[in-house]
Amino acid sequence: MAERNRKDVRRILVEKRDALETKLSIKTKAVIASGTDNEIKRVLGDSADQADQQNRDCVEDSLARLNSETLKRFNEAIRRFDEGIYGICLDCGHNISIKRLAALPFAARCRDCEEKKENSDSQTKKRHQDTPSFMIFGEEREY
Repeated sequence: MAERNRKDVRRILVEKRDALETKLSIKTKAVIASGTDNEIKRVLGDSADQADQQNRDCVEDSLARLNSETLKRFNEAIRRFDEGIYGICLDCGHNISIKRLAALPFAARCRDCEEKKENSDSQTKKRHQDTPSFMIFGEEREY
């Protein structure tokens, strides 16, 4: 990759990361500021209002977790860039397509390896869900 292109790519990664950090910071401050108001509404509001607020809180929490994970991925991409391995698949070592990097600048794997990882993760999760667990003397054990 030409030096000018490298600088542009790193700049874009940093700009996207910084924008996400700002968005998370603003959202966090808004949640903290509205926390007291929400508690008052929960105590005084009717059950429909409470359920509606709980749904909004759940969605906001999910979005915050997703944004935090995305921020982590951008930081990892910047680290890989600085180490000179950005754009190289972590699993197979082949180049990640420019088209994929344009769509997902923090991509760490080529499309094929990412699909394999997702399928493997899905199977592991399914096996874990299918394994019965029992509480024995206060500790959970799987059989």
